Amino acid sequence: MRIDQNRLREVISQAKADSAACQAAMQEIRRKRQALNSLRARLNPGPCPIGPDGKPDVNASEKIQAEINALIAEIAADDERYDDLRERSTLSGTLANKARDHARQHDQLPPELED
Repeated sequence: MRIDQNRLREVISQAKADSAACQAAMQEIRRKRQALNSLRARLNPGPCPIGPDGKPDVNASEKIQAEINALIAEIAADDERYDDLRERSTLSGTLANKARDHARQHDQLPPELED
């Protein structure tokens, strides 16, 4: 039985790409959550925030709350996207591992495609 080396490379490459996309999405979600926490901290009671003109910005709370709401919506969408990416990454990783195992069984796994 001859194993298609090009197809094997494609499967392994796709698994790596899916894993990288999953990692990047999770990193972006973490960044947005940190930004959300920072915005929430700015809403804590205290002196009125100072605007870019150096004067108290009485509308700052509303602006910050609007930013928080927008960020929460983005994070919810990112979480859903991350779940899809994680599932795809898991499936493509499983497929890549099965393809490697199959190639190993037939002594047709090139060294550069080892785990």
